Amino acid sequence: MLTNEQIAFLDQFCEQKDVHYYDLRMELTDHLAESIENKISENPALSFDTALTAVYQSFGKNGFSDLVGERRAALIQARKKAYRKEIRHYFEWPRILSSTALLVVAFIPTFFLQAADARFVYSLCVLLLPSLIPFLRLQFIRRRYRPALPLISLYALNWHPSISLTSLYFIYRILLAVLNKKIEAVPLSVPFFLTLGVAGLIFELSNFKAVQNLYTKAIKEYPLAFMKKTS
Repeated sequence: MLTNEQIAFLDQFCEQKDVHYYDLRMELTDHLAESIENKISENPALSFDTALTAVYQSFGKNGFSDLVGERRAALIQARKKAYRKEIRHYFEWPRILSSTALLVVAFIPTFFLQAADARFVYSLCVLLLPSLIPFLRLQFIRRRYRPALPLISLYALNWHPSISLTSLYFIYRILLAVLNKKIEAVPLSVPFFLTLGVAGLIFELSNFKAVQNLYTKAIKEYPLAFMKKTS
């Protein structure tokens, strides 16, 4: 068995090799310790340093960098999958009732707005509403979570879903410009913008939930990384 000093050395060794993620460093430290113990048990004359060198060389000429890259790519894929899963939930029973309710609530004010210009402005406000969610999510995360130590399990937060709904708005405007029609004069504009706004809101809420789940899992698995924040 390795001593506590040797385990601490392995942790420092990983950090010196540019593994600055707390969770990955813990994982690598355990792996290195187990591999070194196996090598020494096979050859008791082998020193700790020699065994460490042999184990580290097994990672290839790039050391831990390939592992870090592979882990990052895997986490991004898992993040995308979780995001798409959350979106699907909004169109499955019973959450589809909530999605339908959002759409109905968005359309209700249009029955009370008599002026066409007022309905058009309202529909634009609904269309722009989802753009506020990322800002609110950032403020929420900073206040509630924010780890004191870097975690590779949170690396996937660097990926942001590309919401293409806004591009549909611009395509629609270009199409009307080609047809030489004013956007506010087209009856389709208001329901189109309201539907886009609700869809964008569902996408942003799905992303919010996926991000929250990612932080919740990280806190459960690595509470020490959040110690300064939660104390």
